[in-house]
Amino acid sequence: MTQPLWFLAVAIPGVLIGWYLQRWWLDRRMVRKAQTAQAAWLASQPPLREPTPDQLAQLRTGLDTLPLAALRLTADASVPVAAAGTRVGGPVWLAEGMEWPCGSDGRVLEFIAQIDFATLPPLADYPTAGVLQLFVGRDDMHGMDMDDPAAGNILTIWHDAGISDARGGRMVAPPHLPKYAGPDDDGYCATPMMDDGIRAAGIALTAVPYTSRPEVCSFAVHQLCVALDVDERHPLAEAVIDGDRRGYDGDRHQIGGYPQFIQSDYRFEGKGPGAECLLLQLASCDVAKLQWGDWGNATLMIARDDLRRRDFTRLYWWWDCS
Repeated sequence: MTQPLWFLAVAIPGVLIGWYLQRWWLDRRMVRKAQTAQAAWLASQPPLREPTPDQLAQLRTGLDTLPLAALRLTADASVPVAAAGTRVGGPVWLAEGMEWPCGSDGRVLEFIAQIDFATLPPLADYPTAGVLQLFVGRDDMHGMDMDDPAAGNILTIWHDAGISDARGGRMVAPPHLPKYAGPDDDGYCATPMMDDGIRAAGIALTAVPYTSRPEVCSFAVHQLCVALDVDERHPLAEAVIDGDRRGYDGDRHQIGGYPQFIQSDYRFEGKGPGAECLLLQLASCDVAKLQWGDWGNATLMIARDDLRRRDFTRLYWWWDCS
């Protein structure tokens, strides 16, 4: 064997072994750091408190009071899209003299959906007339501010008298959306709408009433446990809460009821007042061709007092994915 070949025969395995040992050492160090952090977190937690039989009975009773009336929305391509109506995407009705809205960064926003309350079954505290239009930023976070859901780069336009030809105005098509890696890519071309045709033409959402129940690890269940002074971490409490669950019925578009968060409700981190109700949830959807990150859900929340006043100027915008 010549010297260069002999050198390569020794050097290449040596480099590979060295790379493997380095990766093994880094992985082990990462695992140890995670184990140390978990142990420190566990040590900081208060000891489990066993609930009394009376507390467990109150918890069962309280869970029975949590279900809320809601509307399940379904994307339906067979329903004609018009200026009014509840839908995702499409052209937007704008009042005379109004231009396509821009966000807090000065860039045009992306129209996502509108709710036409006059066409929906009634829900307590929600409008029975009027149209709410939702626009979000075209950045890769779709306008969400992870530190403050109330400070997102979004805009809602509220038409309290609804939308009709008699009110004038005009339908405006969505503006051109730059394409990633294209000649006009300016880094501001994100949208949850995966189909150009639906983005341009829209797709209707039809509504049916249903009863919404909170998920096991929901903020509503947490608030109930706090009110009853029940340690929800205890196995006896967990058994009651788990037993109350009626089963996961899939991601859904929704108005009212309880939101579905894929990872965690932002209110657990103190990023909201805690008493918000769900104004609109839009799930990732094959029919409407919506996709929030890696198949997540987007939620638009509002304080109930603001909802009753029809004040849509302070909203909480959040989405998360798996």
